[in-house]
Amino acid sequence: MATLFELRDQFLDIWHEIQAIMPEDEHEAQALYQQVYADVVDDLKVDIVHKMQGYVHIIKRLGIEKDAAKKEKERVAAIEKVAAAKEERLKAAILFVMQELGVEDIKAGTFTVKVQNSPPSVGLVDEKFVPETYLVPQLPKVDKKALLDDLKSGVLQADGNIFIKYGRHLRIR
Repeated sequence: MATLFELRDQFLDIWHEIQAIMPEDEHEAQALYQQVYADVVDDLKVDIVHKMQGYVHIIKRLGIEKDAAKKEKERVAAIEKVAAAKEERLKAAILFVMQELGVEDIKAGTFTVKVQNSPPSVGLVDEKFVPETYLVPQLPKVDKKALLDDLKSGVLQADGNIFIKYGRHLRIR
């Protein structure tokens, strides 16, 4: 079966052929248009409608698959988070016991567990007291929602750089 784009091309080809042979007389043109339209264009429209119905079924199925994948991703992320928390809790318990007992290393079957010093790191109570030379510069973020609100209300005028952009999208019910 033809793709949606092939059906569109067929429809446009027929439309151009109708326009090319259209008589000058308005009544003859109307009669020819109705005859061709009824015979050919209606058949193509039915094909296009069936093709679009198939596309929409696929779109709906893909949406369901996308939602299922998102939920599965969230489920696996939750499992990962729980496993990481358990791992850290067990490591903290071993470290606590070894420090309490004053033991630096233990041979535990095929494993050797050692307490070692971590590399130094910085602790901060309040970041606002850190000297500016240690702050990492970051690009400011544009608040597009506030910009759109101000453009719509007239507080800000559109120019070559800032403007309201209009688009179109499908809504499938």
